[in-house]
Amino acid sequence: MNSKLVTLQAFPMFLSLFSIGFSSLMGFATHHFYVSKTIMNYTPDKGAVEVTMRFFTDDLEKAMGVFTSSDFKVNASDIAASQLVADYVERHFRASVNGKAVHCSWVGMEAEADLTYCYLEISVGEPIQTIEVVNHALMEVFPEQQNIVDFSALSTTQTAILVKGSSQHTFSR
Repeated sequence: MNSKLVTLQAFPMFLSLFSIGFSSLMGFATHHFYVSKTIMNYTPDKGAVEVTMRFFTDDLEKAMGVFTSSDFKVNASDIAASQLVADYVERHFRASVNGKAVHCSWVGMEAEADLTYCYLEISVGEPIQTIEVVNHALMEVFPEQQNIVDFSALSTTQTAILVKGSSQHTFSR
């Protein structure tokens, strides 16, 4: 009978610890992660690198609001909005191939409920030995932003995580 008494007396303390731990976990569950994903696929026979940038739409809209100094809503079918996103991406994403700056051509964008996809293409006239990427998109709005970049060439994928203060990486083949 004493063991039941001890267990019942410890129950309020257990309940308090449980509710503190549970509320802490709930805080983590609602934490927003600031991350984007860029996939770069090199196709030697096309002489091009196809680039897909994937952003959370609400994060991109916030950054675009700062960029345009207005309330901005992503709308892939609106040519003016698409051009503004292209301008933003051009300002925040650059590449160099074999030490030479290259032009990233805007192909277009698609928007879903939560994600926005931006498509670019980089024409390269020579085999890639190195490709340097600078990607500081969204970092002006979210200091903890992480831009994950995958570079794939000839069945090999390399990954870099770019953060504020370290937003460039050189991939070597």
